[in-house]
Amino acid sequence: MNSWPPQTGDTAAADGVRGDGPPWSDSAKRLVVYTDDYLDFDGHASPGGRQRHIRDLAVLSRDWGRDVVVVQKARRTFEATCPDGIPVIGLKANLSASGDFSFSGRARRLHRNGDAWLYASGDSAWPYFRANSKAVQHGIWWDGPQPWLTRRVQRIRAVGMMKRTRSVLCVDTNFGNWLRTLGRKGYELTRKCQYVPNYADTTRVQPTTKTANDRLTIVSARRFEQKRGALVLCQALALLKRMGVPFSAHICTVGGCDEIRALIARAGLARDVAVTEETLDGVLDVYRRNHIAIVPTLWSEGTSLACVEAVAAGLPVVCSPVGGLGNLIVPGFNGIITHAEPQSLADAIAGIWRNGDWDRMHQNCLSMRRALGIERWKTQVMAWLQS
Repeated sequence: MNSWPPQTGDTAAADGVRGDGPPWSDSAKRLVVYTDDYLDFDGHASPGGRQRHIRDLAVLSRDWGRDVVVVQKARRTFEATCPDGIPVIGLKANLSASGDFSFSGRARRLHRNGDAWLYASGDSAWPYFRANSKAVQHGIWWDGPQPWLTRRVQRIRAVGMMKRTRSVLCVDTNFGNWLRTLGRKGYELTRKCQYVPNYADTTRVQPTTKTANDRLTIVSARRFEQKRGALVLCQALALLKRMGVPFSAHICTVGGCDEIRALIARAGLARDVAVTEETLDGVLDVYRRNHIAIVPTLWSEGTSLACVEAVAAGLPVVCSPVGGLGNLIVPGFNGIITHAEPQSLADAIAGIWRNGDWDRMHQNCLSMRRALGIERWKTQVMAWLQS
């Protein structure tokens, strides 16, 4: 009988728990990076944190000496090369989640001898995982107001990913904790989880030039989606102004600029808040011109690149207790964790600024630059790729 909980070195784990196949350092001649979207669906460069993560994975794999190709969904089948020189194959597919099944089946036909498959969109490839493959898990997205059936289907897909792949790179500890709630099988599957938090390119993310003597400046780099908290953010900034805290803010977004500007105008903040469209790397230069970052996530979060980059730039972060944000922010040290509610967020920002905590938190953030830097990430991910 197997011991419970499983012990270190226990070889009696259930089927599907342990990865098998030769290490990639011996077997991988080409890495096929599978994702829903990297370029946009027409083959043009597209911004976003996940897109940067995929690009940096692909570039790291190329630097390892492997051929790399990204396979993604497309409106029409295309072959292109991304700005960093990685070839991309777009396969015509239903672009919604309902098209995942057929896209996964079509993509796997591209396999050739010597290929190793890296599922950068993780469980979306279910059920067509290649043997000896690995996956990336970007955080739990099904912790919002999704229907029961969506949650049930996602459980099947996520557990299927864990069973069928040899190892899964997890950007936070939240996913592993969720697996443990599924009982013995889930507990055993966590052996395949390799926790590697997200990172900041500290060669490009420079420390903020702001001081405590300057007028408060606030930044939020968030894709325009309900779960990212755009409405809550605008309401919090309006409350902050009513509280008599002088500030200016910069909202960097992907999509929804007009909608956010309308929200800002209705809140009477048109002169206080700038709204710009984020490019793939353009946001990296924004942090150095600000004091505090807000990450008001409602659900679906890993170790947010926006959070990591803000801390690396010396910006205390006010965020919600969602996903992997608690892996990054230590309350009172490098930021504040509070509810994603307008008053709570406004109070946290005002508290950091009015109580004289900014200087201390700023220095604490800067002390984390090396730990959160891309070189740390490259070292950890390379060890994972080679195993």
